[in-house]
Amino acid sequence: MERAPDGLSVWTQAGPPSGWDDLLVADHNSTPAHRPGVAAAFADVFPAHRTEYLLARDASGLAGGMVISVQRMLGAEWLHAMPMLLPGAPVSRGDCREAVDAALAEAFAARAACRSIAGGEWVGYRPGEPLAALHLDRVAGETRRLTASLIELTGDGIQRWQSDRRERKALRRAERLGLRCAEEPAALDECYALHLVQARRWRGHRPPSLALLRRLVAAPPAGEEPLARLFTVRNPQRLLCGILVLDSPHETFAWWSGTHPHARDAAATRALLVWAVEWAHARGRARFNLGGSAGLTGVASFKHSLGAVDLDYSVRWLAPARGGLVARAFASLQRRARRGRHRGGAV
Repeated sequence: MERAPDGLSVWTQAGPPSGWDDLLVADHNSTPAHRPGVAAAFADVFPAHRTEYLLARDASGLAGGMVISVQRMLGAEWLHAMPMLLPGAPVSRGDCREAVDAALAEAFAARAACRSIAGGEWVGYRPGEPLAALHLDRVAGETRRLTASLIELTGDGIQRWQSDRRERKALRRAERLGLRCAEEPAALDECYALHLVQARRWRGHRPPSLALLRRLVAAPPAGEEPLARLFTVRNPQRLLCGILVLDSPHETFAWWSGTHPHARDAAATRALLVWAVEWAHARGRARFNLGGSAGLTGVASFKHSLGAVDLDYSVRWLAPARGGLVARAFASLQRRARRGRHRGGAV
């Protein structure tokens, strides 16, 4: 355990500390990626991954922390906070956020400076925070800007699809065609097949592991909420689309989907997202995260048509600070592999 400024003690452990779930409820910026089962799912499915919790404590107890997925291969390590660009900003009590951010950034930078580190990422998604608030630049690497589309669910305001004539018309068409929306975890493999057909057209896209998705939608222990839910929409003939959302006390995140070519004509995707957003609102979530658009203007326009507002946030792509020969070699190979992939805009 190390002593940090502002009277904080910082330490690392493999599993979540006592009081972690309470901290996630108290911090309105917490996301589904902060739930302990998400990082554990990566570690269970991918043997090269393990989980580390970087934590801060003060005289009042647990002050904050962040989750890191550590990937190790052939003597090199990658620090993912979190994998697949899931949010990795620290969570904390409201009375010590600035101190926790500074202390954990310093500790994470020290961890990233190890000679074994070949790369990774630190995703600074935190709704309502300025891009520079998390001290990402303390870690060696490059900062890029990503954008998420958020639908605010607080208050009793009218949503776009309730007030816009064209939106109401599209939803009425879906209703006339007999579309049925439901939560249907058993349809995961069927949705995954739709996703693979779509992904053939997406340059640089790597479909998520089916084993990981199965782990996330698996029935949780008694008394716990599922980490992820699979929502689907069907017509009388077939499955038209499905969307997997990661869920938490304050945010529901539309993370992955599969869509049949006939879904657009029936307004199936729109109907499914409206149903999912209303599901989240009924359960007291503060926001629905539609994710990024990978620079595709058509995707962004569709999300805006649902009333989503863009939120810019930063991701720090890690580079070896004092990397050994193996780490530097892996870093060079990774830079080549990332060519052509959307990695965010300039800050």
